[in-house]
Amino acid sequence: MGFLKLVTLVLSSCFIAMSSLWAADTPKKPSVLIIYGSGSNGRYGDYNYYMQLNQRGVQIDYHWLDERPFREINWDLIKQYNCLVIINPPSEEGQQKGMFSRGWGRPPFQKEMQALLEAFLAEGGGVFWMPGPITAEGTGMLQNVLLDSYLKPWGAQIPYEQIQDPATKQTHPRNQRFFIYTDQVTKSPVSNGVKGIWFPVNYSTRGGLYGTPLLVSKDWIEVVRGSKTSFTSEPKLAFKLDPEGERYYKMTARRPDMKTPPTLFAIREAGKGRMALTDLNAIFTVFGGTTWIHDGVVLDKGMARKPSDFGKLFENTLRWLSEPSLKNGKLGGYIQDSTKLVHPHFRKKPEEFFPEFDSYQHQTAPGNVYRGLIGARTTCSSGKGTVGEYAAAATEAGLDFVVFLDELGMLTEEKYRQLEAECKKLSTDKLLLLPGFTFKNNIKNHMFAFGQNIVWPTNSASQWVGKDRD
Repeated sequence: MGFLKLVTLVLSSCFIAMSSLWAADTPKKPSVLIIYGSGSNGRYGDYNYYMQLNQRGVQIDYHWLDERPFREINWDLIKQYNCLVIINPPSEEGQQKGMFSRGWGRPPFQKEMQALLEAFLAEGGGVFWMPGPITAEGTGMLQNVLLDSYLKPWGAQIPYEQIQDPATKQTHPRNQRFFIYTDQVTKSPVSNGVKGIWFPVNYSTRGGLYGTPLLVSKDWIEVVRGSKTSFTSEPKLAFKLDPEGERYYKMTARRPDMKTPPTLFAIREAGKGRMALTDLNAIFTVFGGTTWIHDGVVLDKGMARKPSDFGKLFENTLRWLSEPSLKNGKLGGYIQDSTKLVHPHFRKKPEEFFPEFDSYQHQTAPGNVYRGLIGARTTCSSGKGTVGEYAAAATEAGLDFVVFLDELGMLTEEKYRQLEAECKKLSTDKLLLLPGFTFKNNIKNHMFAFGQNIVWPTNSASQWVGKDRD
């Protein structure tokens, strides 16, 4: 018995020792807080991508300015994370009128935020700057100036320049945005598995840039540059800046030589912490990168038979930024909240969203109830009946209305105006006939419009329906 007890004791000790070794060898999971800096209450964001990152060992959290319950951005909050991804930082108090800083109506404002970031870096934290889009509309130029005021102390600026690369430029078939491809990836701590990326360069006539170049000092490692045929140019604004916009425009940075390939992604050591920078609209990554319309064009799928490795670069960078504080143990500790990986619409039953809305338990007394048909097609397109025949059948059936939705592709404006005239002529005080059409838009969604006096569709979607639209 003594021998057996001894063996059991030895095995138990070995097991405890091995368990301790296994625990020590198990890599700690980096915890990441995405600071969107705008109001959404979590309704938006790429929850599928959050889930993917979490499945690969990254603990994900995010902060919106109107989230409920509200969490103040302070040291007690950010110390729970190893890495902060900053989409939209605050401006100084009183400057919340710019496109970039709207929504920041409460502390921390810029000085307090800068102090928090410096303290975070001093403890070994990682700060990932990923702003965008840059815009010149209204007072949006404040965006560039504000960003530069955060980045200049660390040897970086974001020039207001448009990236050009006719040799690689492609239009994505779904989102209709322009992208360029580059395989100019430098060997670096975050480059493992990264061979090339697609980068957004869309430019709107209102001055909006979905991705811009970087201007960084020698303290930075330029991880990704544009292809050898890329360069930048001065954006051409289709409107006149107001005096305030003009003042901010003159304050924006420019690269010394716009003919050279621009820097697109850079990293650096920042004291005891680390920093990364890219100016790429988050709609292509954490805000909506895996959604149908963007289809992983930047994250992984790419296009034109060339994949994009930005997703790998992004994940590598999150881990690299988190390394110092994971090792020293001074930051972190956030444990994944599983609800953060699920869109709010799917977290609760419908009646739980609006407990004050009592119609589920006590329905209101019905008013007038109208019976009708929506979606009838006439001989003007693919249908077999005329407006008159539908009117007679509807009257016999006791219907109150008929909404016609003929196929736009089979209509001419002359045919549609005839349909419109017949509906108006044959409507009575007991039967309402409404003309309309159905169509498939540029992203293959089915849409329809009906009502009197609809403007005939042109190439501008904003002109497809008129003042009497439905």
